[in-house]
Amino acid sequence: MKNSSRIKNSIIFIGLILGLYSCSEYDLIGDKAIFIGNWKWVYSIEEVHDNGLIYYRTLTPESENTNYSMEFRENGKYKLFENDDVWYKDKSKFLDWQSIDSGTCFYFWFYIDKDQQFYGKILEDSIVTSNYFPPFETDHGYSYSTYKSYFVRE
Repeated sequence: MKNSSRIKNSIIFIGLILGLYSCSEYDLIGDKAIFIGNWKWVYSIEEVHDNGLIYYRTLTPESENTNYSMEFRENGKYKLFENDDVWYKDKSKFLDWQSIDSGTCFYFWFYIDKDQQFYGKILEDSIVTSNYFPPFETDHGYSYSTYKSYFVRE
């Protein structure tokens, strides 16, 4: 009786240990599961700062002759695409994650590398990114631009 109890407790203990290590810190679980799926770029708003003047341009797949998309998997891996070619891929390393509107909208901030962060807002059917992706030019020498880009779930 004692041996069967020890074996049972050992199996439970091993199961708990495996369960703790099977979930990666990068997994898109809980609220972060909202990312899972494919996202298609619809348009971007460019804010151009030029010698004290500010003006806006709308960029679309048609105007840029380029398509951008994102794919997020449950295990936290994601890919950023330019014209169906992988432009960047990594695991989602969240620096920040906050609920903005009672759990229907979230602010996110990924660590890309020491010089880049990928951030924005996500809702059930859309993502708004700031600056990093799509990879538009931000420094024009005499002026600079910032971008808000809009993606929809495919």
